[in-house]
Amino acid sequence: MTLRRLLLGVALVTGFAASAAADWIPFDRLPNADKVQKARQQWGNPRGATPEEVRWTASTAYMLRDGAWSAIDRSTGKRETIRDKDVPESAVRGGRSAASDGPGVARGRQRTSEPSPDGERVAIHEGGHVFITRGAQRDRITPDAPAGVKFGIASWVYGEELDQKSAMWWHPQSSALAYYSFDESKVPEFLLSTELTKQRPGLDRERYPKPGDPNPIAGLSIYSIVTGRTTQVKVGDADQYVYGVQWTPDGKDLLFHRLNRLQNRLELCLADPATGEVRVVLVEEQRCYQNHLPKLRFLAKEPRSFLWESERTGYAHFERRSLDGGEPVVLTKGEFAMREIHWIDEDAGTLWCIGYSGKVAINPHLWRVALDGSGGNEVTTSDMHWSSFSVAPDGGHVIAVEQSIDSAPRTVLVAKDGSRVAVVAERKGDAIAEKGWPRPELLQLKAADGTTTLYGTLHKPKDWKEGTRLPAVVQVYGGPFFRTVENTYDPVEPLCEFGVLVVKVDNRGTPGRGKAFEDATYLNLGIADLDDQAAAIRQLVDRGLVDRERVGITGFSYGGTMSALALLRYPEDFAVAVAGGAVTDWNNYDSIYTERYLRTPAENPKGYEQSSCVRLAGNLKGSLLIVHGMVDDNVHPANAWQLADALQSKGKPFDMMLFPNSGHGIWSPSYESVTWSHLLRGLGLAN
Repeated sequence: MTLRRLLLGVALVTGFAASAAADWIPFDRLPNADKVQKARQQWGNPRGATPEEVRWTASTAYMLRDGAWSAIDRSTGKRETIRDKDVPESAVRGGRSAASDGPGVARGRQRTSEPSPDGERVAIHEGGHVFITRGAQRDRITPDAPAGVKFGIASWVYGEELDQKSAMWWHPQSSALAYYSFDESKVPEFLLSTELTKQRPGLDRERYPKPGDPNPIAGLSIYSIVTGRTTQVKVGDADQYVYGVQWTPDGKDLLFHRLNRLQNRLELCLADPATGEVRVVLVEEQRCYQNHLPKLRFLAKEPRSFLWESERTGYAHFERRSLDGGEPVVLTKGEFAMREIHWIDEDAGTLWCIGYSGKVAINPHLWRVALDGSGGNEVTTSDMHWSSFSVAPDGGHVIAVEQSIDSAPRTVLVAKDGSRVAVVAERKGDAIAEKGWPRPELLQLKAADGTTTLYGTLHKPKDWKEGTRLPAVVQVYGGPFFRTVENTYDPVEPLCEFGVLVVKVDNRGTPGRGKAFEDATYLNLGIADLDDQAAAIRQLVDRGLVDRERVGITGFSYGGTMSALALLRYPEDFAVAVAGGAVTDWNNYDSIYTERYLRTPAENPKGYEQSSCVRLAGNLKGSLLIVHGMVDDNVHPANAWQLADALQSKGKPFDMMLFPNSGHGIWSPSYESVTWSHLLRGLGLAN
């Protein structure tokens, strides 16, 4: 039996009003696929001038690029090629204060073993308990507990939504071990069929709280290696989140974040390891939701002092704080958001940090500010995207890379006051013009509110002609916490060779633009964000670029939700969609993420109803392909089943493709074929 006959048979038996996407075309057989492949080969590695390594001496910068070293005079920018052996041993890499939370783990999980700093012991989580080993000795340090309680590990939702990768924490002097306890006894269990292609499938059980469900209750304990006694930390109210745990550098306290369930009030707390008493160091509070994990970095020479990221002004900025209290010292300010700490130069009393301070509000720039709060300056002044920073150890100069969507990366030597010394490496010529391609655009569009600026990118096929309208494919994510539009060198999108424009837009609700921009979707996921995507397409139609009748949209995860909703809320603007790994009703997703932006269903029933693909299924007019991994433990396959059932009940035709061994992320080579078969057919570009 052919796959098409088999799937259509399944459709008949189950009542699917769907073609099951059974007749998809292999990618390399799609119309103009040869042009796409040729463009991929031609532009597979668009050359720029990005250094592989930079080292410094007092007078010279040494740059490794394309396997060859150059010596650059710091005062003049003059560069000469040298041999590897001519790089002096005294040359050192630039300053960098890298943050690390230890070895990586699987998504939503925590490490199950932690070696002590002195190397003498290892803490191990096993079977819901914590053991400490020393050589051949192995001791369990956690008590017997009722069903549903576990130690030394966190709940899945903590790993997924609070970035909690650890659950056991050694004291800096290896004299104590702090560890989590979790009571999941009241958290509903979710059952997920797994190993679906085997003769006997498996079953995965996970405590997975959905919006409004009882949450796991987190506790903290501290076991003393010296006395063998355990102290319970008085973390407080059970309906809260306790995470971001670490010892202070001096080992005097255990630090943790405490966030209320509404997620608009965050407390940074210290626990006394001897008594378990807790003291609040600072409080961050927002009208909507609070950033759950602001950047925190301790000073090495003043271990009770730390740098902290605050959004009290409406924009993320850095300030200096003390664990012992007192007023904060404001280090950065302005109507733009800081992104990250690059280097804390305590000897010079300087913080080097990166923020979105350009006229083009998505361009990151390097800043140099005084740790005493007396001010600073923007070091990278041209309004380009700046990255790959190497700061001389004496703070006098910086080597960095500037670029834009249609300007290849250039490596620049800049003085600390922002003056440009020299371009020390660049690609000669203009590859886009030389190869005869239309230039990509960094779009500046208006949001649906008519005033807010949105940024996006637009790519065109090689044979595009001014004044012609083409079908467009919108590639979307659009959700909180992630953005997709960067002003980095991206000369060509090979997929345009199918005969389409490819568009990306970061709508309101995406990060890096300040709280007002982010909060536009609060209590209204799938509303203002999708309104912006529709407004963006309409503006491109008005410019004479896009064929209004032939617009497609595709995305995964939140982007899948946006894609499905686009057909259901804006059928006049979007004709075809591929919705991958979509949350089709927010009642189906986890409590922490969903309540952060929507509150609970009881508090905000309208917010849940108005963005439910399931509830809006009767609105479908365009061509929808639902794609889902059948072992997705994050966005459960029930999301796809519910939408399919709702569409069937309304008699709405749709396509569906399921991947039996895929989770939240589909790596099958067929995924691209299925996606583009559906899009091109819906746009009238394939049969």
